[in-house]
Amino acid sequence: MTSRSRLAPRRRPGGGAFPFRRRRQGSVSRSPSPSAAAGYVVLLARFNTLGGVQIWLQANQRDLPGATFSPIIVRGERWYRALAGSYATRAEADSLLAVLRQQGQLGAGYGEVLRAPLSFLVDSVKADAVPAMLKYFAGRGQAVYALRQADGSARLYADAFESPQDAALFIDEVRSSGIRPVLVYRIGRVY
Repeated sequence: MTSRSRLAPRRRPGGGAFPFRRRRQGSVSRSPSPSAAAGYVVLLARFNTLGGVQIWLQANQRDLPGATFSPIIVRGERWYRALAGSYATRAEADSLLAVLRQQGQLGAGYGEVLRAPLSFLVDSVKADAVPAMLKYFAGRGQAVYALRQADGSARLYADAFESPQDAALFIDEVRSSGIRPVLVYRIGRVY
């Protein structure tokens, strides 16, 4: 991680800082409104094992913008969704889906656009640190991705969730992976 203090106030898009407020572990952070979130993702595949989705991530992380995975519960069983993109509008996510189909990476009828605006904030780093940080997390099998911020820096995020309730099911898992589970609305643009 970087040496940047976690106690520094977060910056709002367009300036101004959010007042510092100590957060409990696993809390939802004060962050920009949901309308400012890069909340649309493309669901590419589902896996019934963590190992399966990690292999998918290692094979596709370089070729897909914002590639990550997210755990879900289906009929009482844990599954993993392979996701790509992080867009402010559905139209942008639809464009990625169309390109992936056109390139033959997805068959007709496969893929789906979801609204999943929440992620765990991992860190904020300078742009030149992004490749090394992503390589570090990929080597650990963690689905961390970067979004470029307006000031040129990047925020590193893990997972993508549709609601705080979905994320709450996995706080212990995230914590055990070494990531401090602070749930935020994703902001920024894919690299």
